Amino acid sequence: MGAVTRLAGAAREGPDGYRDRVRRALPAFFEPLEVASVLPSTMLRAAELATRGAPEGATVVADAQTAGRGRLDRTWSAPPGTSLLLTVVLRPPLAGADAWLAAAAAGVALVDAVREVLAGPATGGGAPARAARGFGMVPAVGLKWPNDLLVGRRKAAGLLAEARVAGGRLEWVLLGMGVNVGQGPDGFPPGLAGQVTSVTLAAGAPVDRAGLLRAWAGPFLARHAALAAGDTARVLADYHDRLDTLGREVRADLLGGGPVTGTAVGLGPSGSLVVRTPAGRRVEVAAGDVRHLRAAP
Repeated sequence: MGAVTRLAGAAREGPDGYRDRVRRALPAFFEPLEVASVLPSTMLRAAELATRGAPEGATVVADAQTAGRGRLDRTWSAPPGTSLLLTVVLRPPLAGADAWLAAAAAGVALVDAVREVLAGPATGGGAPARAARGFGMVPAVGLKWPNDLLVGRRKAAGLLAEARVAGGRLEWVLLGMGVNVGQGPDGFPPGLAGQVTSVTLAAGAPVDRAGLLRAWAGPFLARHAALAAGDTARVLADYHDRLDTLGREVRADLLGGGPVTGTAVGLGPSGSLVVRTPAGRRVEVAAGDVRHLRAAP
């Protein structure tokens, strides 16, 4: 994996420059590749391509997004030069119930890529990113169930897998990813202060989006190949290892139901979060908002 480089002035870069660097960062698997200056949503564009029969690996990247989609149909926008925004069309030979493992594989790879950025060289001159903050100050990086990237306990990215199943067969999975990379201290809405961060803020130096993409692509492809070979156990084990939610006291606000508070103790067969309440009841959370209440012991 190559080092992630600092790119001074990345936010001022023209669309052609970013497009060229994205193409150089991604292996041949991610073809055909579209890199747009701005899109409402990379997920919507990739869905159009998948419906038209786009092959596995077809990828949509945007420099800016005006109506991105996340979990629970939430939307957000990302100004130019700030975020890593992409969706990949996947056609893995998985059961429909296992489609969520595609996002798990991508989340594991993103954790590893961001850890590499924060621990290793992040400037063109080779100075470690951690030098900007002082040795030993590298923030913890992990996943909050199901697929939010946490850096120093603040959200830095979200991942999403949307699947189409027909006749009991998985036709395709859209893997979407939005990573806060270049935002500064004033780059987020006031209501999110203290809840979100960017890779640049955590690194203490500007981070190149295309370099982060390159660091992510290799580890993701290795785990995607494992899924294609039927080795779901490897991906699940890696996901468990990087899932910061397990062992924590959490509050889950269920869709169509009330809140559940307890300790996150495991995962269900289809990726649901198993929460043990103080009364000893085990509740499977398939969809809803989950908040970490206290650190794991």
